[in-house]
Amino acid sequence: MESITRERVVERFLRFVSIDTQSAEDIFEEDGKTPLIPSTKKQRDLAVVLEGELVNLGLEHVMISDRSYVTARLPSNLPEGTDCPTIGLIAHIDTSASASGENVNPIQHHDYDGSDIKLDGVTINVEENPELKNYIGDTIITSDGTTLLGADDKAGIAEILTTFGHLTHHPEILHGDIVVCFNPDEETGHGTDYFPGVDGDTIYKSIWGADLAYTIDGEGLGTVEDETFNASKFEITIKGRPVHPGYAKGKGMIDPTYVAADILEKINSEFLRPEESEKRKEYVWARTCTANETEGKITGIIRSFDATELRDMEGDLRERIQDVQNTFGAENVELTITPQYSNMKENLDKHPEAIRYANQAIETICGMEPIRKPIRGGTDGSMLTLKGLPTPNIFGGGYNFHGPMEYIPVSNMVKAVNTLVELVQLPAREAMAAAE
Repeated sequence: MESITRERVVERFLRFVSIDTQSAEDIFEEDGKTPLIPSTKKQRDLAVVLEGELVNLGLEHVMISDRSYVTARLPSNLPEGTDCPTIGLIAHIDTSASASGENVNPIQHHDYDGSDIKLDGVTINVEENPELKNYIGDTIITSDGTTLLGADDKAGIAEILTTFGHLTHHPEILHGDIVVCFNPDEETGHGTDYFPGVDGDTIYKSIWGADLAYTIDGEGLGTVEDETFNASKFEITIKGRPVHPGYAKGKGMIDPTYVAADILEKINSEFLRPEESEKRKEYVWARTCTANETEGKITGIIRSFDATELRDMEGDLRERIQDVQNTFGAENVELTITPQYSNMKENLDKHPEAIRYANQAIETICGMEPIRKPIRGGTDGSMLTLKGLPTPNIFGGGYNFHGPMEYIPVSNMVKAVNTLVELVQLPAREAMAAAE
């Protein structure tokens, strides 16, 4: 199986990363408030390709929505009447806006020798990436260094499709109903806005409906992630009062650039920055700052694994902005905080079978203790779990997502496919045993 799987998953992956699917932040419908999904038209280019792949694999109910959600079903081959949960497999179409996804040129580094990988303008150092030593002799795939690679999450897409290919060519492998969804805009935090079976769309609800699901979107080998940050985003708008700078003294001039600098200094002195945070530590990140003599805007995110701590951090941020408002006027400085997603652990703990299946499959295929760790970010599974569909995240096999130093060992992709093949059999085996 491995040689065939290896060839097919690599071929799919290389083909998919060549299609630019970068999503974009803050793109709205005509009302100026509702996020536009997909946020970029080019995401549909890959969605159409994936629709064709699923049709060619022989899956049923293959559909692509006007929002570019691609769904399909592989029906159960268990004896009629066997009570087996429906498993959902999920991966997202878009890539991060943190680095260019245009004209990705994937490079295969065959028989990797354990040294630094030198690309165009960047080097993937072994000192900073010690896990590379585990892949000596393997094939490592990178971009050419001028773009991201796109393993997040085109590796997950390729692995899911290769899993379906193996199952359809081996009908002797018993499994229950398996459904798939490839969705847009995970990177913008809106991947579940129109998700089938969750947004109330009865057409998809009757066809897709999973009992538990998995996002194939994790870094590294053998990871199972059942916990995410609690997350909010903030926007601070600043209204200036421009005055000719040569005659500004005593005229009540308000320069948004200086106001923004004051706000950033207060944020940096109050909270941990991302580069200062690790493991389970919280942070606040002022992502963007623009200002001129008439207006300014700061946007950012607030992250904590503890919901109470997140609320406290939001309160602390409001207090810091209140200090600024006291100086420059509340009418000139406005803070808006918007919830994004919640830690999924509490809800996942109510469905231990979801983690149990993932752990068992990884132990069997990867020959290792599953790596359980919190996600220092979010996945579509965060919102899906909150809405009632238990959806932990399991590994796709890549490293250094969202930048030009991204890479993925081919052996990890093969093990991801084999893990999924094993995983979907586990509830089927239990269902068969219960029926005896």
